[in-house]
Amino acid sequence: MREILLEKNGDIYSMAYLIDGELYEYGIWGEDNSPKVNSIYLAKVMRNMPSINACFVSLRNDTQGFLPHNEIPQKVNTGDFIIVQVKRPAEGDKAAYVSGDIAFVGKYIIYLPYSEKGGVSSKIDDREERNKLHNIARGIEVEQGAFVMRSISCNADSSDIISEAENLISKWNELYNNAQNMSVEGIIKAAPDALEAFLRDNPYNIDSFISNIEGAGEKYGIPCKLSENPMRLRAVPDKLSKALRRRIHLKSGANICIDPCEAMTVIDVNSAKSKKGAGLSTNIEAAREVARLIRLRKISGIIMVDFIDMTSNQEKDILLEEMKKALSEDSVKTDVLGFTRLGIMEITRKRSNTALANDRNICPYCKGSGIYEQ
Repeated sequence: MREILLEKNGDIYSMAYLIDGELYEYGIWGEDNSPKVNSIYLAKVMRNMPSINACFVSLRNDTQGFLPHNEIPQKVNTGDFIIVQVKRPAEGDKAAYVSGDIAFVGKYIIYLPYSEKGGVSSKIDDREERNKLHNIARGIEVEQGAFVMRSISCNADSSDIISEAENLISKWNELYNNAQNMSVEGIIKAAPDALEAFLRDNPYNIDSFISNIEGAGEKYGIPCKLSENPMRLRAVPDKLSKALRRRIHLKSGANICIDPCEAMTVIDVNSAKSKKGAGLSTNIEAAREVARLIRLRKISGIIMVDFIDMTSNQEKDILLEEMKKALSEDSVKTDVLGFTRLGIMEITRKRSNTALANDRNICPYCKGSGIYEQ
């Protein structure tokens, strides 16, 4: 059963997505004004730095963004205004990573107003299906830009895809015209909230939607049941607390340790008290849980997973397929690259937003490590 929970407390909204009672996604919004991924700004170039082929731009007030020159469709000088989109959130002392290569994301299609080259999602392997989608994209009338067909477009009617493309073009033209009338930097299109983005990217039917907001079902087009506290109803705070721990215990008795590093995230699978022993079945159970936690915790970048030692390449191949299958529902681009010579599985995941652990009440002194860093 697939279930969504939506809860409002004051000005703060939270959403949770559960499959058969297991928590797979959690999002919260409304609590700050930091630049969100996919939000679009009219930015002002503050420091143009040819030596590093980049510039720093002001998004609003004291909020800055880092903009590489190769991400800009035209040459800019200090003081110029340019439309940019946030691609990665600010982290620590690092400014938000922004780009002039705008992407308007729809359910079936992505419109790239400054690009001349479109394409089809790499998740679609079938050659005939790819050719069909390429032909649909070529048939869309557009004066400027290109389209990328999303994986969900496989099951869509061509008329729905074309209609959405026309809508995205219209929205871009409106946004561009509004930006021309602005005299100071600022946001011109907010990123969709966590629930809107999830519903846009999720191809599966939702079996249950529970909220404490009257009329929420009408807004999102899903029949809604009312509950005073949906999150407690499904024990989400407890599920979230367990998922954010360093050590996660599996039903078999094995456990998973997750250690975020500066350049990557390292995940170690231990047989511990597993009654099944250090076998393939334990690794498969761990792979499914690792995939869920990567998605829930919004882990991104390089991910190295050290499974329990395997005796054959056949077992490794089976485990790779299980991991790919477990990650297949993740809307964020994730690649399972294989095993290193040391037998460690390599995974990369596109950075889509701030890691969930960074949004929670992690100790400001030890950052959850238990070691105080001055």
